[in-house]
Amino acid sequence: MQHRSRSMIGFSLLVGASVLMAATAAKRTADVSLASLDLAKMRVHAVGGGRGGAPPQNVAQANKAIDGRAIHLGGTEFAQGVGTRATSVLFVSLAGGADRFTAMVGADDGIKTLVLQVKPAEGNRAVAANWADAKFVVSGQAPMAMDVPFEPREILTPVPGPAPRINGPSLTGVTPGHDVLYKIPVTGTRPMTYSVSKLPTGLTLDAASGIIHGTITVLGRYPVTFTAKNSAGSASKPFTFVAEGQLSLTPAMGWNSWNAYGRAVSDSLARAAADAMVSKGLIDHGWAYVNLDDGWERSAREADPLYEGPVRAPDGTMLTNTKFPDMKGLGDYIHAKGLKYGIYSGPGPTTCQR
Repeated sequence: MQHRSRSMIGFSLLVGASVLMAATAAKRTADVSLASLDLAKMRVHAVGGGRGGAPPQNVAQANKAIDGRAIHLGGTEFAQGVGTRATSVLFVSLAGGADRFTAMVGADDGIKTLVLQVKPAEGNRAVAANWADAKFVVSGQAPMAMDVPFEPREILTPVPGPAPRINGPSLTGVTPGHDVLYKIPVTGTRPMTYSVSKLPTGLTLDAASGIIHGTITVLGRYPVTFTAKNSAGSASKPFTFVAEGQLSLTPAMGWNSWNAYGRAVSDSLARAAADAMVSKGLIDHGWAYVNLDDGWERSAREADPLYEGPVRAPDGTMLTNTKFPDMKGLGDYIHAKGLKYGIYSGPGPTTCQR
C-alpha cells in the first residue's frame, strides 16, 4: 500500500520445487553475486518522479541504490549489492548448482515495520518453509510481533442531498414481448413520488416506489421523461426504452454471490443481499442485479455435501438443493424490490464446481 511505503518493508520467501536450496557436501567452487545477473529481468514497481525532479528509476541497479546513491544499511555502506524498490521480484533458475544464498537485506531509511511473508509457488502449497537461524541484532528496544494492520474503512461517496436526484443510465434495453422491470434510481429525502411522461403502452408505473413493469410488444425506441418529487424539490431526466432485443446496452451493476459466499450461498443470504441493496441506497444509484452463482443446484458427486440424489427431474428440469426450497418465491421477493434476478448455470454436463 503506497501510504506505508516509507515506513514498512516486506521480505518474501518464495517456496517451490524450482527454488529450494540445501547445503551439500560438494566443494564450493565460486561465488556468484546477485548483481552479476541480468537485473533487467527483475520486475520493479513503477513510481512517479525521482529525486530533485529527475525521471524515476524503475530498473534494479547493480552495486548501487536504485536512485544512484551508494547502498547503505544500518549506517554501513556496501560496495556490492542490488538496489531495487518495494515492490519488486526476481525469479532465479538455480539449475541444481547453487548450495546456499545469503544476503543482507534492508531499507536505507525510515523503515519501522518488517513484513516476513512466505508465498508458495504455484502447485507447491503444501511445501514447508523455515526461517533458519533468524534473529535481530538489537541496540535499543526489542522488536515485537504485531497484528496485521488494516486500513480503516472510509466512505468517500458524497452524502446525497435532500432534493431528488435521478441517477443511473439514460437508456435500457428490453426484448419486445418479454417482461420489463426497471426501478427509477433516485436519491433524496423520502417519501418520494414518481411520474413518467409518454410511458409506452403495456408498461405501468408504481408512483410510490418508482418501479416500472409490464411488456412492450412493438419493436422500437421509446423516449420518456422521468420526474421525481419530494418535500425538497423535483428533478427530471430524459430516458429511452430500447425495445430492440439488445439487453446489455450499459454495464451490469449489482451483486454476485460467489466472492462473498461461494457454494455456501442460500435463499436467506440472497434475500439479505437484496435487502442491503435497498437499505444501503445502492438501488438509488442504479445498482440493479442480485445474481446467484454456483452452489444453488444439486451436486452430481455422491461424496459432495450438496449431493441430494438426481440433479434433474424426470422431465429434465434442473433441481435446486435444500438451501433453495422455493426458487420462484426468491425471485418474486427480489423483483418486488425493483431488482433483477440472475442465476448461474453451465452449458456442459456439470458446472465449474461440478
